[in-house]
Amino acid sequence: MISILPLQWNPRLTQNDFFVSPSNESAFEWIVRWPWPFENLWIFGPKGCGKTHLATLWAERHQAVFLTPWNQPTDLDLLTSNRCAIVDWDNHAAEQMDPVKLYAFLMRLQEMRIHCLWLSRTSAMMWNSPLADVNSRIHAMVRVEITAPDDILLAKILEKSFCDIGWKVNPRLIHFLIRRMPRSFAGIAELIDLVHQHSTSSGLSISGLKSILESLQDME
Repeated sequence: MISILPLQWNPRLTQNDFFVSPSNESAFEWIVRWPWPFENLWIFGPKGCGKTHLATLWAERHQAVFLTPWNQPTDLDLLTSNRCAIVDWDNHAAEQMDPVKLYAFLMRLQEMRIHCLWLSRTSAMMWNSPLADVNSRIHAMVRVEITAPDDILLAKILEKSFCDIGWKVNPRLIHFLIRRMPRSFAGIAELIDLVHQHSTSSGLSISGLKSILESLQDME
């Protein structure tokens, strides 16, 4: 049996809780490097890969404001004192936004000399707008990809995620899970969600974990 502490799942997003590996090293290096020799950085990667974690670290360092260009009017006026912003496209697509409004948004960022961190699941090169000027500005941004995690990173994130829900697990269990769970950031999140939902104060057995793993495989 595995002991459980009565804690809610509240993932920690400090720099010490971000694990660097070859899959995310380039993105992390730009987050901690300052100043940038450019104004726009586009970080892309699959759901759960750590984009929000990196954005949170960057926002804390530079008092960056999260902007929502798909809403009008935009909140660029919040940047009167700050010159750093974050745009998270994960639940929005640039090509679904009014191209004229998006162009105006990009031009205002340029005029105000805003340093902007862009987040999405796909590369900027995969997105196209009816306006060539929008494409040229988005495609010219510096792009950094977060790739699929290796075993070492999977193990570290899985261990941290269990800690976030109050679990202290044996390393052998971590390796057991890695060999059987979907090998992705989203797979970790789904596993922890299911464990959190099915756990009780008396603990969760290995057979219970196996059932959860089987349900994850069925979801793929």
